[in-house]
Amino acid sequence: MFNLSFKEILKSTNAVKKNIKQEEMLINELFTNHEEVKKNSIFLAIVGKKFDGHNFCKQAIKKGALFAITQREIKNIPQIIVKNTRKALIKIAALNRSYFKENLVGITGSVGKTTTKDMLATILSSSFKTLKTFKNYNNEIGMPKTILNLNPNFKACVVEMGMSNLGEIKTLSKACRPTVGIITNIGTSHIEFLKTKENILKAKLEILEGMKKGAPLILNGEDQFLKNLKFKDHETILCGTENENNQYLAKNIEQNNLKTNYELYIKNKFTTKIELPTIGKHNILNSLLAIAAAIYCNVPIEKIKDSLKTFTPSEMRQNIYNVKNITFIKDCYNASPESVEAAIKILNNISNNGKKIAVLGDMLELGSFSKKEHFNVGRLIVKNNLDVLFCFGENSKNILLGAKDELKNKNYNINKKIKHFNEKEDLIKEIKETLNEGDVILFKASRGMNFEEIFNNVFNKYHE
Repeated sequence: MFNLSFKEILKSTNAVKKNIKQEEMLINELFTNHEEVKKNSIFLAIVGKKFDGHNFCKQAIKKGALFAITQREIKNIPQIIVKNTRKALIKIAALNRSYFKENLVGITGSVGKTTTKDMLATILSSSFKTLKTFKNYNNEIGMPKTILNLNPNFKACVVEMGMSNLGEIKTLSKACRPTVGIITNIGTSHIEFLKTKENILKAKLEILEGMKKGAPLILNGEDQFLKNLKFKDHETILCGTENENNQYLAKNIEQNNLKTNYELYIKNKFTTKIELPTIGKHNILNSLLAIAAAIYCNVPIEKIKDSLKTFTPSEMRQNIYNVKNITFIKDCYNASPESVEAAIKILNNISNNGKKIAVLGDMLELGSFSKKEHFNVGRLIVKNNLDVLFCFGENSKNILLGAKDELKNKNYNINKKIKHFNEKEDLIKEIKETLNEGDVILFKASRGMNFEEIFNNVFNKYHE
């Protein structure tokens, strides 16, 4: 944090003080976990589903917190009382943000936020001390915590903004006030709550609410909901691989040996060749979005080029390992119809001399769309000519049905192994019995399915 005064924190949160005599305080650390509290910091009590931070206020004060921020009075401790501590957290983050005068890039979208953030942060770090969202802490608690970590040492910042409903990105954007905005795509993540892609687009466009007039919005130029957007007060910058109208365009794409090479054109002029240590069209699009933002932040093109060569995906996001001539794709952090399709294409495009195996689990938060979308994934597996499909999870029974339907309707004369499992132990046993040298195997499911447990159990057999 910057040095924030007690008085401006009190004012920004519209709080009432209790048991505080000394007001000439400067604060540069805030914690929501009482165990992390340091001397001369402050403690903010969050009320969660399974815990209540108010129960730990006294311990926080004993550890050296100057005062606590609460939404009800705790006797005999210094505190300021607010109506809602979650909203107070966002307000204090916005206050801290007001002291940061450098570029802050805000990223939202249905899929690809974290990869784009990591690519961009890798690039920016080549020129500036850069703060980025930790993991994917992009909600009403995680994003403010990132902003609170801003201090005079940082010269650039990249934050993710996630949401599950309308109004959430508006709040986050107003707090972090991006100087550059990015929307990766409009997909079906959270469609259970928003019902239509049009509503998802509306929610993602709330990123503009915190952006100053003239701040650019960088968009996926191949997304049907984004490619034609125009705004009176914001320049739109389109990125893609197909349409010449994209200001940032990837041409002559080559993918092999788990690497991608392409020629970068900016405003229809060849600029340089880009190498990515990853594959998949979605990653090309993510890199173009990151490049466009980095150019706006005045990073030299050679540094951009060199930085992308060193990019490493976050844990459980398309991590690819080759052990004992078996290629493992660990992509267990989240799953939507769009990201599963991308993962299947990657599996299909990897050269190997054995089987191509997809181990898939439920895609969550699809609501009434769930049955149809899982069914379509099953059909996609067969269309991509994969050899083995193993499914786990209640919703994934529809993946099995989709695969069988595609096999029946199209009359494929191909021997395929397709199976659904009710128990993880049975699935793990079958994978181990099926897996041989030369195979490529994908593990993909929503985070709530804990697919890393399945991956680790199988992977550890070979990685000893």
